Amino acid sequence: MEKDMKLRNFIVTTIREYLNEQETLGNNRFEVYHGTKNEFNDFNYSFIKDGGLFGYGFYFSQSIKVSKEEGGNIIYKCLIFDKKSNILDFRTNATMTKKIFNLINNGLQKNNKEPFDEYYLHYPTSQFYNSFLLPKFVNEKVLTSFLLDCNIRGIMNNNQYKSLNFTVFDKNDIRILERVF
Repeated sequence: MEKDMKLRNFIVTTIREYLNEQETLGNNRFEVYHGTKNEFNDFNYSFIKDGGLFGYGFYFSQSIKVSKEEGGNIIYKCLIFDKKSNILDFRTNATMTKKIFNLINNGLQKNNKEPFDEYYLHYPTSQFYNSFLLPKFVNEKVLTSFLLDCNIRGIMNNNQYKSLNFTVFDKNDIRILERVF
């Protein structure tokens, strides 16, 4: 009987810890890797290069291999976003949520720019971003600033390795956990 109670308590404790971890990580909180050629203690905007494939920001991957290939041999493990973050989903054929679409349209109206018709919700997010949204702005840096003003924190995409990759627009959405290599 005592053995059964210990087993029951262990199972209940394990389940509770698992559920708490899931709640802490949330749907939009990700453990990721950042590859670089430079050692640092904090992300610095001066290292961002214009013309990134997925927006103006800091690039991360859930794959150490991709982080090394794209960034460099110094690898940092980081935690990005929080569970309430609004993220543009560029994964294959993903379309925008109505919430994100409304945030963008509200931002456009505040900036005296023409909002989009709901017809545009049917386009894959990456096509909407590159073909319709980006041309409304001078460059990706200005667009990124606009998206942050709309409370859109970054971009999620996948690659040929099937790993999730991210562009984080604001360094305050990044926490370095440890240097891996």
